[in-house]
Amino acid sequence: MITTYIKSFFRNFRKNTFFSLINIFGFTLGIASFILITLFVVSELSYDRYNEKADRIYRLAIKAKIGNTLINQTSSSSRMFREMCEKYPEIETGVKFINWSDAFIRIGDKTFDEPLVMFADSTVFDVFTFPLMIGNPKMALNRPNTVVISDRTADRYFGSLDPVGQVMEIDLTNFGSFSFEVTGVFKEIPDNSHVHFNVLASLATFSELLAEQEWTANNFVTYFVLKPGASSKELETKFENYIRETIGEKRYQDFIAKGNSWEFFLQPLTSIHLHSDLNGEFEPNGNIQYVYIFIVIAFFVLIIACINFMNLSTAKSTLRAREVGIKKTAGSTRGELVRQFLMESVILTFISLVLAVILVKLVLPAYSNWLGRELSLNLFSEPRIIPGLLIFGIVIGLLAGIYPAFFMSSYNPTRVLKAQTLSESKGIGLRNVLVIIQFSASIFLIIGTLVISSQLNYIQDKDVGYSKENIIILRTPTSFAPVSQAFENEIRQQACIVGMSASSSLPGFGFNNLGFGVEGSDKGFTLNIITCDTGFANTLDFQMVEGRFFSPQYHTDSSGIILNETAVRVLGLTDPIGTKMFDGREPRNDYHVIGVVKDFNYESVHAEIRPMALVNLHSAAGNFMTIRYMPGNDNNVAAFTKQAWDRLLPGIPFAFSYMEDDYNNLYKNEFQTKQVFTLLATLAIIVSILGLVGLASFMTQQRIREIAVRKISGARVDQIIQLLAWKFIKWVFISFIIACPIAWWVIDKWLQDFAYRVSINAWVFIISGAIAVILVVVTVGGITYRAATANPANSMKYE
Repeated sequence: MITTYIKSFFRNFRKNTFFSLINIFGFTLGIASFILITLFVVSELSYDRYNEKADRIYRLAIKAKIGNTLINQTSSSSRMFREMCEKYPEIETGVKFINWSDAFIRIGDKTFDEPLVMFADSTVFDVFTFPLMIGNPKMALNRPNTVVISDRTADRYFGSLDPVGQVMEIDLTNFGSFSFEVTGVFKEIPDNSHVHFNVLASLATFSELLAEQEWTANNFVTYFVLKPGASSKELETKFENYIRETIGEKRYQDFIAKGNSWEFFLQPLTSIHLHSDLNGEFEPNGNIQYVYIFIVIAFFVLIIACINFMNLSTAKSTLRAREVGIKKTAGSTRGELVRQFLMESVILTFISLVLAVILVKLVLPAYSNWLGRELSLNLFSEPRIIPGLLIFGIVIGLLAGIYPAFFMSSYNPTRVLKAQTLSESKGIGLRNVLVIIQFSASIFLIIGTLVISSQLNYIQDKDVGYSKENIIILRTPTSFAPVSQAFENEIRQQACIVGMSASSSLPGFGFNNLGFGVEGSDKGFTLNIITCDTGFANTLDFQMVEGRFFSPQYHTDSSGIILNETAVRVLGLTDPIGTKMFDGREPRNDYHVIGVVKDFNYESVHAEIRPMALVNLHSAAGNFMTIRYMPGNDNNVAAFTKQAWDRLLPGIPFAFSYMEDDYNNLYKNEFQTKQVFTLLATLAIIVSILGLVGLASFMTQQRIREIAVRKISGARVDQIIQLLAWKFIKWVFISFIIACPIAWWVIDKWLQDFAYRVSINAWVFIISGAIAVILVVVTVGGITYRAATANPANSMKYE
């Protein structure tokens, strides 16, 4: 029986090669798109699931309000960690991290720039699945000044030498240099992890930091492993009592009475990548909304391919009517015919599936590189892949073929064999609906692509309150401090240099967050802090609203502080210059406000600008040296800066980046979304056009005699094209009406993620509709032009 179905499929394929190829090509593109997006989605959903205890690991986070300052952060204190582990039996174990990010590492006479350095408790291997290839996980980090490194890092640092027992010196800018003994080598952390590091050092090195008694000294990112069966929600309910007991009932009540709040909550490990966007994230996370969008679009492309098959199958069903009549007369039942047509659909789907898998394998390296992540499709590495693809092919084949199968098997053999005319309009109602769905999906994708592009262009072009163009950023080690003045003097001799500055941080990077008070007020609040020198404002082109910036002419600037406009509003200061302030350190530091800087987006535009302050760096070394130069000198600046660096800091790697690139990296997920959205929209449109080509070709063939009669009667070519194209244009208008409100709702929800966003203008919808109409006119017009310009005599002599 299967052999008969296969023969029937290929017999029909030879008779209708053009239409069959359109179906196969459309299905191939649809299935390939679906597989590519599925690989991306699976990668997103798989984050952190490689950990053996993934379902029991939770990150502790803080949500608070102090005065008018909102706090949503990943960091908490060492005291809190110790007391919670002792107090709550639900907690099996836990680990604390400090993310140091960039550091310079010296091994012998070689220095390496290491971008991924972290510190952790020795319990890290009890919490996370970071397998040690060399070393004992119970002992690797239980002593001060010990460190484990990744296998690739070991190769980079030590080559063929045994890394265990080797000594490396880690230069922690503004904190000092420390010697560490290598006690283990761990396997490279998988890409699908929300935390990555190449060097993991022991937190026991900083005994004073670990013994910190201040419960708001939020220096650590904490993870707990709960015991099997323990409820994270029940544990969260106990945290309020912990806060009450820690700060005292009266102080707690006073704190709450002022409108403040402080809340600990637990984040499931496997939800962090797609559901968390807190201050202090180890790296940019994904977004579950994007996953949903990609899944929907992938189904759109697949559905469009299925619609093409349904439309072409029902439209050309008259060509197989006589076959149906003969088989029914010979005794075939309708059920047998349905099975035959369904099997033909499944065979076509499997041919497309094989071609799609081949296509995916060919484009996957470029696709992975395009997305910036490692994706693979190894058919034999996972036993569920091949059965999954087989089931997928059967399901898609049945879904695409079920309506055409029942439609074609319904022909009356008596009418067919008497050669009575079969109406072209048979089944046209559903066909119209399917084409409208197809166009609606295409218009939706066009609108989405235009709005996403507009938003990302807005992000890139937005006035963020500082100059991010033509700025080079250097990462500076502790050893830079003694030569910093000589380095600055040498660089400033270049005519293209506009400004230079040292600072503890920069827009787009992490910040210290400190509690502050204002003399004469009992309200507390927090500020994000950048410590910087006197050239910071000029280099980044900040605008002062009131007062002035730091100046070497004023010795009192050593205790000066500069607030942004948001901080002034939060503090309720009507005349901020001269206001006395103090921080929450012990002993406290006193400040006086000398200026107000115009608000600038020092974080992602996903978030509104928060209160911040600039503090004088004095003679301390910063983590960054920022150099602003005249446009068109990118390569020159990088070259002579490296020459000065190599001369003054021999043996230390020259590490730099461009501020504009760092800014764009904040929106990696958005740019990735734009890329994938544009790709899928393009594929969806191509598949839709394929369906148009097939449907328009068939409808033109069916009306070839009508076209000939109209030409003989004097109709012009453009009138005939308009006649045939009008039906499709009507479908586009209906689709436009359906797609616009859906697209507006979805895109508006997406834009809510941005504190600063474009408005959805009417022109986006008008352009999308116009693109759809133009595509239809060009596609259908090109096909019908041939029929409209053909010699009517040739068309009339065949009946």
